[in-house]
Amino acid sequence: MNSKMHSALAAWTLLLPGYNQCTVGQILRIELDEVADGRFTWKLNIPVGIKHIKDSVDEDHKHRWLIEVVQAGRYKIAVDYIDKKRMYRIKKRVIFEIEALPAPGRDE
Repeated sequence: MNSKMHSALAAWTLLLPGYNQCTVGQILRIELDEVADGRFTWKLNIPVGIKHIKDSVDEDHKHRWLIEVVQAGRYKIAVDYIDKKRMYRIKKRVIFEIEALPAPGRDE
């Protein structure tokens, strides 16, 4: 990973459930607790206009995603806590709403 990309990934904004506002090109982070039993896992559902960059589950049992907003607009991101054996079974859903504004100096 080059240093420019590394510094871009280091400069993220944490999303909270509910309404969030950002600008196009901004890196956003979603962070949710994951139970260590391994039966359920989080599934990220992102719309067109948002790009998935990276996800990981750390030793502290936090599932983390980095995403980038690539187009101005209003978005809803649903993150579902699903049963690994029965993918249709959703135990919990967390919704993040994003209003992405054009970046300063850019016409969108």
